Amino acid sequence: MNTFSSPKFFSKNGWDVMIDNSYPFLGIPNYLAHRIARESGAEYDEETDSYYINCDAKFTYFMGIGNQNYTLESSDLIKRIEDGRCILTAHRYTKDGWLGAEWVFGIPFIKKYCHIFDMQNKKIGFAPPLN
Repeated sequence: MNTFSSPKFFSKNGWDVMIDNSYPFLGIPNYLAHRIARESGAEYDEETDSYYINCDAKFTYFMGIGNQNYTLESSDLIKRIEDGRCILTAHRYTKDGWLGAEWVFGIPFIKKYCHIFDMQNKKIGFAPPLN
């Protein structure tokens, strides 16, 4: 991923990304997670290791991958939990030395975009679903 931005933040550090269809979050590098969550209106709860957010919050994250831009909106990243409160499904992620990824595109990204794996050319593409 080349860039990441929100209305109040922009970074063009460049990161390695891992896709994990069992990870329930958008995994964000530890050093960015609190800042991004705070700008989205979420508050971190250390006891539950979760970011709680107003269920009606509105925001958009932008990700530059290759020559394309992709968005995740609040509706993609806010989940109502059993007690009626909502959590932000963007979460701090500590880089795994073995895999080397700094970000994890988990279920929120997988639900938003179809993943096209081109094994022969060692490429991956993303496209919005048809319905």
